[in-house]
Amino acid sequence: MPSRRDFLQFAGLGALSAPLGWAQTRQPNLLVMLAGSLPDFALAPGFRGPNLARFAQESLQFERAYVACPQTGPSQASLLSGRFPLPGDKTTFTQVLKDAGYQTAMLGDWHLGGAQKDGDTGAAVDFMKQTRRSPFSLLVAWQPGDGASIDDYAGQLLTAITDLKLKNNTITVFTSDHGYGSGPLEPTVRIPLMLRFPPRLDPGLRAGVLASTVDLAPTLLALCGVAAPESMQGRDLTREQPQAVYAMGGLGTAGEWRMLVRGLDKLVVDRDQNITHLFNLGVDPDEMDNHARDSAFELKRDELQALMKDWMRRTSDGFDPSGLKRRA
Repeated sequence: MPSRRDFLQFAGLGALSAPLGWAQTRQPNLLVMLAGSLPDFALAPGFRGPNLARFAQESLQFERAYVACPQTGPSQASLLSGRFPLPGDKTTFTQVLKDAGYQTAMLGDWHLGGAQKDGDTGAAVDFMKQTRRSPFSLLVAWQPGDGASIDDYAGQLLTAITDLKLKNNTITVFTSDHGYGSGPLEPTVRIPLMLRFPPRLDPGLRAGVLASTVDLAPTLLALCGVAAPESMQGRDLTREQPQAVYAMGGLGTAGEWRMLVRGLDKLVVDRDQNITHLFNLGVDPDEMDNHARDSAFELKRDELQALMKDWMRRTSDGFDPSGLKRRA
């Protein structure tokens, strides 16, 4: 298994101290751009326009990033809290940054309380202008739209960051709340995830590194030099190379499911913990060959199901040592 040092070099995340020759005079700004219903660009390359293509060249890209839940409200809640969308502490990373002295704002299509329902990128640019002399945290969410519109919105904010001479001291993120369709298939649960922070993150594609929506909050706090609360279930991607990701969907419905991806193996179970899907994404990226009932994969199913039970236990996902509990 690769060491932490090997992973940091591979992932381009660098050491936790600033590189020689760069002095950080204050905490970095943060800009998070959240698109609606936008799948990973590797699955739908036509969604990436010229502005996002340029941004990708300057960013650390996680090509195997997954949502914690492919439903807009729960997905946004997981991004903010660093937790899976289950009962529990919902402290958000924006609250943590505000307590650390950041000026904070959430604009656009947020399905949560307290967010300003203003999707105009002009409002976001005005906020950056007004708070440029103190560290700011700005989150902008856009409604589902065509690739050209999303690319144009992102381009306006990226241009503003450059014009305000904030590029080198701003952590800039582009991601999505979920893909298209429904259920646990890749076009629904895989999302774009790109992070740009020139002093700390080397650009490049990280096709083999797994990441989840819940990992974003602790990772961003680490890059801002702020401690993440213990309530966060995600992992700091500057310190860890996740070996697996966990997700859930259809919450509160008869079609509720849980998904585990470990390496290139993917397991899905229903609300009664019956295995419904088993794929190897390396040989079957389009998920056409389901081995859920294939006797030749019994050992693999048992292994992955045991790991999924462990995830359920650690995330308090209705699971205790006696088994999976039904939702009320």
